Amino acid sequence: MDSDISNGGVQFSSSDNGTAIYMSGSASKQNLNVSLIDRQGNGTVLVKGSPDSTSPRVSPDGKKIAFERAVGGIWVYDMVRGTTTPLTLKSGSANFPIWSPDGQYITYSYSGGAHAPSGETIYRVRADGSGAEEQLTPNDPLSSYPASWSPDGKTLAFDRTSQKGGGCCDMWTLHLADNGLPEAPQRFRDDTRVTAVSLPDPQFSPDGRWIAFSSADSGASQIYVVPFPGPGGKWQVSTDGGSEARWSKTGHELFFLHNAAILSVSYAVQGNSFQAGIPKVLFESKIEMRAPYTSFDTTPDGQHFVAFQFEGGKLSTHPDPTVVLNWLSGVHRQLASAQSATQK
Repeated sequence: MDSDISNGGVQFSSSDNGTAIYMSGSASKQNLNVSLIDRQGNGTVLVKGSPDSTSPRVSPDGKKIAFERAVGGIWVYDMVRGTTTPLTLKSGSANFPIWSPDGQYITYSYSGGAHAPSGETIYRVRADGSGAEEQLTPNDPLSSYPASWSPDGKTLAFDRTSQKGGGCCDMWTLHLADNGLPEAPQRFRDDTRVTAVSLPDPQFSPDGRWIAFSSADSGASQIYVVPFPGPGGKWQVSTDGGSEARWSKTGHELFFLHNAAILSVSYAVQGNSFQAGIPKVLFESKIEMRAPYTSFDTTPDGQHFVAFQFEGGKLSTHPDPTVVLNWLSGVHRQLASAQSATQK
């Protein structure tokens, strides 16, 4: 079944009269290709056969792609040489890779083994695989997922499981001291509300002045922009829903997802005011949505996108909800059968 990344809860509900309904998660297990897609939706396959892949992120120079492949390992694809190399292959789960602004490090969250005995913890390691990994966030019962670094590489914006009920997620920041060691994480803003399948995913603007993120303040997930470090206003960028904001590094343009479509919105800045234009659809139904993980990234010039596709660019068909009548009667029969077998 589909599940919430923050707590493992499945998409399941039941009524008082014994009727149950659930969503199957089988579609997420299918095989995928890593593709480079232009602004018209034309895709070129880069990496074939990457099952369960998620969270593609393009390096600052636009030449490499980090992504999660199969059972929680981070891999790096070199677009110049055409090679795919594992960066993390160990027990547990490594996910949500992001690049440092200088391209020297890859930051990711990790759970399992002795590293993170509780929730997911954030680490970074050199992108060439040399040297030891560095732990950035403390071990915590709550999980943390890296989202973006400030342009100067001194502040990490990340998602952290909410302290109120354990849902996903609140926005936090972590600052690196002058000696390079991480300081205590700080919560960033208290006025956001997210859905189970849409992380805030805070993204620093190229000049470091703004953070774009998604929030369900209005009931549906929308893209907002706020000043960093604040205080200041809050501007809604999307108009009909959105998640996974991504900035173009070379122009005043912001991209985001909505219903398997990639949209673009231009923006202007006047003083301390952020002014967004009208979003326009670049293409739709070309990429495979990977929520609650991230689904796409943009190249630095904003002319191409990296995402996942099935062979021929077709999308998976997510199954309809399954309805089970008299669910409790079936449970009672299973319990009675188990008790009878135990007594024999």
